[in-house]
Amino acid sequence: MINKIDLINELNKLSTKNYEDVFSFIMSFNNPIESKSDICLNCPHCGSVEFVKNGKTNKGIQRYICRECNKSFCDTSNTLLYRSRCTEDIWLKFIDCEISGLSLKETAYYTNLSVTTCFYMRHKLYKAIRNLKMKETLSSKVELDCIYTKINLKGTKPSNMPRHSKKRGNTSAYSGISHHKVCIVAAIDENDNMLLEIAGVGSESMEKYTKYTDKFMDTTLIISDSKPCIQQFANNLGVKNDKVPVIANKKRYTTNLGNSLGDFNQLATGITKIIKNSHGVSIRHLQDYLSFYLYKKQLHYRTNRKDHANIMYNLLKYNHHLSNKDTLNFDYPISLKDVFMNIDMGFLHNHQHLN
Repeated sequence: MINKIDLINELNKLSTKNYEDVFSFIMSFNNPIESKSDICLNCPHCGSVEFVKNGKTNKGIQRYICRECNKSFCDTSNTLLYRSRCTEDIWLKFIDCEISGLSLKETAYYTNLSVTTCFYMRHKLYKAIRNLKMKETLSSKVELDCIYTKINLKGTKPSNMPRHSKKRGNTSAYSGISHHKVCIVAAIDENDNMLLEIAGVGSESMEKYTKYTDKFMDTTLIISDSKPCIQQFANNLGVKNDKVPVIANKKRYTTNLGNSLGDFNQLATGITKIIKNSHGVSIRHLQDYLSFYLYKKQLHYRTNRKDHANIMYNLLKYNHHLSNKDTLNFDYPISLKDVFMNIDMGFLHNHQHLN
């Protein structure tokens, strides 16, 4: 018997490439796995393996009843598809639209769903991708730098705003890189392994990079600009830092060894495009968007485009269930106290959940 929790823990230890290899291996059998019960033989309520079949739902999904707790469940219980009225075909079409970068209105048109339904499906999909927690490590040559974006409180009710609401297009009170900008640590190696993580607010620093030291254990060279904090980080790792030199009145795009930040710049351009096309991404959901973009790029590098939706769907369909309410109630990845403490102390006192 295979315990579901132990199986998921073991799969989470795999890299994205190994995860896909395992999936491809399973699907190569003549009789592929047809239901959740084939690989996760336990009750989602009590964990017991003593259960029997108990008919099927109106959609033809197999139901079971547990002999230990007498509770019923089905193949989709507590999964991404739990209580979803969308069929597998609709989910596949929806995922394909998301991979193609369509807007919610365009996705709603092609899937014949409402914009609201697509909105919740998008956040369930993105959070499921983030929860995969692939153990990617960066090896050999790594291009490293930070990407900055504004703190976006999109979706926050006016009564809960920690600052005065801003109108789109207005300039910020703080120009350049300040504590009102989100700092995203971004890296990519020559094997297309990537890192995209929100590290905090304000300018990059040694502390921000140190949070992800475990991702650089196999790194042999860090390619970056000439910021001292990256040189210090490379010294702590014991690797060489190949820097693009700063020369007055002259632009340089390569290091003295001929390396460049071309792949990193492409990564940064993709993030900027996502934020622009979405008319801003709420800071509450920004890491989900980053995780989805990263995984989508990895699929693009390693598999055929026609297989992307199927691979993503099969990896995610047994992911933990999130209700519509759950998708909107995640904590902020940064401390708003550090950013807005001088603006509205009354707000911060009455909203302790902002960390």
